[in-house]
Amino acid sequence: MTGPQPGLLTRLLLAAVGVITLVAAAFLGAFFFLAAIGIFMVLIVVMGFRGWRLKRQFEKAARAAGQPGQARSPGGHTTVEGEYIVITRSKDREES
Repeated sequence: MTGPQPGLLTRLLLAAVGVITLVAAAFLGAFFFLAAIGIFMVLIVVMGFRGWRLKRQFEKAARAAGQPGQARSPGGHTTVEGEYIVITRSKDREES
């Protein structure tokens, strides 16, 4: 570089402006990061509540419809009744 070098006062002012800019960028970055996390958490709570409410509505509708073929056991578990056909495997047929 040719020409006169900046003086001490100029270099100190530029360094101070640079430090202030970096600190402001860090604070803004942290602010936007925390804001994004807050929005994400609110969305999770809203979606969880919505899913819980829909589940309750579906269970209520299933109970109202009677759901033929299904019954509640004393433990609260759902049991499904139905018919089935046993299909033997080809390996089992060869042995008999």
